[in-house]
Amino acid sequence: MQGIKQLIRNSLIYNLGNLLPVLINVLLIPVYARVLSPSDYGIVSIAETIIRILVILATMGTANAVVRFYFDFKDDQAQLKRYFGSIVSIVIGVGAILTAALLWQGESILGIFIRNLGNIFDPYLKLAIWVAFISTLPPLLFSLYRAQNRALTVIALQSVSFLLNGGLIVYFTVFAHEGALGVLKGYLIASIATLLVTAPFFIRNTSIGIDKKMLSPLLRFSLPLIPGALAAWLMTFIDRVIINNMLEISDVGIYTIGYSAGMAMYLIVLGVQRAWVPYFFGHADADNAPYVFAKLTKYYLIIISFIGLMGSLFSKEFLSWLISADYSQSVTVVAPVILGYVFHGLYLMSVTPIFYKKRTSVSAWFYPVAAILNIVLNIWWIPLWGIVGAALATTVSFVLLFLITLTSAQKLYYIPYRYWDFVAILGAALILYGVGHTYWPETIWLKMIIVLIYPVVLYACRCIRLQEVAKIKKLI
Repeated sequence: MQGIKQLIRNSLIYNLGNLLPVLINVLLIPVYARVLSPSDYGIVSIAETIIRILVILATMGTANAVVRFYFDFKDDQAQLKRYFGSIVSIVIGVGAILTAALLWQGESILGIFIRNLGNIFDPYLKLAIWVAFISTLPPLLFSLYRAQNRALTVIALQSVSFLLNGGLIVYFTVFAHEGALGVLKGYLIASIATLLVTAPFFIRNTSIGIDKKMLSPLLRFSLPLIPGALAAWLMTFIDRVIINNMLEISDVGIYTIGYSAGMAMYLIVLGVQRAWVPYFFGHADADNAPYVFAKLTKYYLIIISFIGLMGSLFSKEFLSWLISADYSQSVTVVAPVILGYVFHGLYLMSVTPIFYKKRTSVSAWFYPVAAILNIVLNIWWIPLWGIVGAALATTVSFVLLFLITLTSAQKLYYIPYRYWDFVAILGAALILYGVGHTYWPETIWLKMIIVLIYPVVLYACRCIRLQEVAKIKKLI
């Protein structure tokens, strides 16, 4: 019971903490939509893509290794510092090599994938390369503190970074009128400040140097995660590149606005996952753990489906308050993106047993398979349906990712899920969304009724019972 209370407490802390980046992103949407042209926002989106992939390559999956191996070394602080120091040293070295290579030959390398790169490489993508290098270390510290259940510390440090980043972007774009360049300058200064703020915490927890004895198990765990992390980037960001190549860079900006609104769901599932992983690792050996995990996963799906239903039904009203007419089509991609990240949340829950068993080699192919499907569907559907086709490709790819992960994870650590509950919970949300979106797209009070009907439908389907609600209320 105490462990579940801590899980709920940390989940709430992470999600309350995630309200700040959600709020900042919400405030930045009208800034981007009114201050940046669609072409400028397209440049920012391409730069963010470069930042993401470079961080993945430099960190090599070590953030996940920090959490998993913490439970092996937590009783020996000296050994834990050596292990964490080995990870920090490796990441700094790899990041420095990547940064030097791309500053030297980046235009030739990146030009293979991005059309008309010469117009944006200098200075936009050069700034993105520096941002990526400086941004590699803080996530390692946050992973260590998550493993230690220090949720408040993580949120406090991240909040400083988010506030500074948002404030600088507003200054450089609204007041200094620097457009896309101002956004990237804000990223760079904020990443430097975040590194300086976290430096004392690194010093306290790190013994610099690479412990050769720890290197082998670290790499065996981390290296298989790289293909999956790169494929995850492909699934999340390659649609922008394909839209840029098939349509116009202005369409990239319009699509990204809608995608950013839908990605609020990602912040919610990520907040829960940050609490779920240490909880799972700390309790997986208990006799009744699989049954507890099954119940918690069902409750989790109910909550995120309820939030997703609300977000999808009211996305038009939400965005209409924030964006100009130039971005009006962005609302069409919000609901598919939200649904995609509901399934991504289920993937995050189902992949945890594989990490617990240290069988990351098993999961190395999951994301690549889903990413290949994502690319094929983007190339197929974007010419047919434009940016909506890209959003639907995201949804279908995340569904496949969840299904193949669940199938493999159950063989390593069986959890007695009631799959009928999964179907009923998701099916009810989809049907209610379809009804509201089709028949009452402009009527707010009717859509509110639909949202309130959802828990009643779940109760009628026996997906949730009154005694379960009472238990959850007691825990909270």
